[in-house]
Amino acid sequence: MSDKNLVDELLLQDRVLISAELHLANGSFFQPTGFPDIGACVYTDGAGQRRCLVESEQSMANRLEAVCMKAPGVWREPLADKLPVIRVQGTNNRLLATNLTEAHRVASSYVLASAINGAANSTTLQEKIQEHLGLEGEIWPLDRRERLTQAVFALDPAAILHGFQFMQWGAVGLRAARLLHARLEAILADVDSEVHYGLVKVDGIEPGSSSAQKSNKGQSIAPKVRYAPKSIQATFEIDVLTLRERPLVPTSGEDSAADGSGNQESRRFLLALALWKIHRFLTNGPAFDARTGDTMGSLRLRADCSLSVGSVNWSGSKHGAAFGERSLLDLNRLVKPCENDECTGLLVDPPDFAVLLKPFDLELEITVTYRR
Repeated sequence: MSDKNLVDELLLQDRVLISAELHLANGSFFQPTGFPDIGACVYTDGAGQRRCLVESEQSMANRLEAVCMKAPGVWREPLADKLPVIRVQGTNNRLLATNLTEAHRVASSYVLASAINGAANSTTLQEKIQEHLGLEGEIWPLDRRERLTQAVFALDPAAILHGFQFMQWGAVGLRAARLLHARLEAILADVDSEVHYGLVKVDGIEPGSSSAQKSNKGQSIAPKVRYAPKSIQATFEIDVLTLRERPLVPTSGEDSAADGSGNQESRRFLLALALWKIHRFLTNGPAFDARTGDTMGSLRLRADCSLSVGSVNWSGSKHGAAFGERSLLDLNRLVKPCENDECTGLLVDPPDFAVLLKPFDLELEITVTYRR
C-alpha cells in the first residue's frame, strides 16, 4: 500500500484487520480485565490453547475514545475546534459530563434530556433532534432512519465508529453496530500460568472495626490472581462495507452541506479517524480518564498491566472471504507524515461540522443543562 492512498485502498476492502504484537513493559505477569465477583475471562480456543481476555471490546471502545480526549473531556488536537462537543452542565453551571465522557455518547440520557439554553422550559436536545427529524408520537417511520444517522454524525461523529443505541424513543432498532471493533487477548503460558498471591491492609487504629458502608476501617485480607502470558495480541477490525453504506450527510434538499462535503469524503474521514485512534493507542499516546481526571499513556492499562508494542500487520477481506495474507504495517502510515517527530495528523481532514450543524441551529460547542 502506498502512504498517499492508504485510506482509499482500505475503502476497497469489506473488512480490514489490524493486529499488533504486544509485550509486557515490565514484570512477567499481568492483571486482566475482570470483576471481583466473576474474575477474569479465561478459556480454551479451538486449537487447545488457553487464552485470557486482557481487555474487552467495550473497554477498548472507551480507551480508543480516551486517546482523543484532553481534560476536562474535550477533543485533543488536531481534532479540537474541528469536531462538535456537547457539554452537559448542572443548574449551577458546573460541568457534569461531555458526549465524549459518557458511555452512550450522544445517546446518553444525560445528554439528550438536557436543556439547550439552560432555562427550565427550554427545548431539550432530544426534542431538537425529534423536531429536526419531523417525528410525531411513538411511531418511527423507516424513511426517517437515514436522517437519524446523519443527525448522529453531525452531533457526535465518533458515535458512528463506536456504535449507538437510543432508548429514549419507543421504536425498536434505533441503534447502529460498531464499525471499529477492538480487543486484547493473551495466549497463556503452557504450565502454571496463574500467579496467586494476597494482599493485606493493616489498621493500627481500629483493627476490630467492621467494614461499614463508605468506610475502609478495619483490617482486610484478599487474594489476587494474575497471569503469565506466552504472547499478547491487540486486534482491531474495521467494518468498511458498512461504513461505505452509511448515509452520513444529506446530499440534497435544504439540509445538504453547503460546502459540498459529501458522503464519500465523510466516510474517508471516519476511516482516517479510526486509523488515527489505533495509531494513538499503539504508540502509547496520552489518554484522558474522566473518572479520575488523570492522563496516562494509553498502553498502561492498569498497575499490573503496562504494555509495549512490537510488530504490526494488516489484512483485508472482500465478499465474505477469509482475511488475506498479513502484511507488515508501519504505524506512521496511519497518520499524516511526521514533522518534528510528531505524527498526529489525520490522513483525511474532517468535513465542516459547523455547516452540518446549521440545520439544528447549533454551534460546534454545544452547552446543555441537566435538571434532576
